[in-house]
Amino acid sequence: MTTVALAALDDLQVFRTPALRSIRLMIESFLEVSLGNIALPTDVRAEQITLLNRQDIEACVVERPPFVLLGKAVIIGGSYILSAAPISVARCEGHFPDRPVVPLVRMCEAAAQTGVVLFQHNITTDKIPVAMGSERNRSLISDFTEPPITLLIEGIRIKERKNTFCEVNGKIYADGRPIAYIDEIKYLTAPRSAVTRRTAITN
Repeated sequence: MTTVALAALDDLQVFRTPALRSIRLMIESFLEVSLGNIALPTDVRAEQITLLNRQDIEACVVERPPFVLLGKAVIIGGSYILSAAPISVARCEGHFPDRPVVPLVRMCEAAAQTGVVLFQHNITTDKIPVAMGSERNRSLISDFTEPPITLLIEGIRIKERKNTFCEVNGKIYADGRPIAYIDEIKYLTAPRSAVTRRTAITN
């Protein structure tokens, strides 16, 4: 996990101009995807940017391949995250036969996992976040999104009770344009052992 200090960017006017452009370029280079028209937070000031690679992400989530959908992520402050989710053709096979397209449910899963990473970044106990549900989700386009493609997910924390509860709004982008959203993804925390413990199956 790499942390980039922004103490030198405390002047908001400076942050809005060349510094903000430099930050955008740095984020795009790290995520290996265009930010398009995404408006980054302009109130970062002396907070920090945290860069997370695949290993860092796996430390935040309980899933393991093939259910780890995110490749990299960038957290700005404690309430904003961008993540990159590479979607392969193999991950979409059968949806649909002879023409693989990225399912909306896969986009929602990537957005939910992005919120887990953001919430976990703020947790100060040994508990882990678990996605419990969401409100609205829908596609914003009338055409299909075809793999292979790297989705960009934007997550914004809208509510949080320290170490116990969080809500995140997620928006999914492809090739620089918004293609879907999922609102008010809800997370609760639970002991890691309660989530990962294998339960005996009885007949």
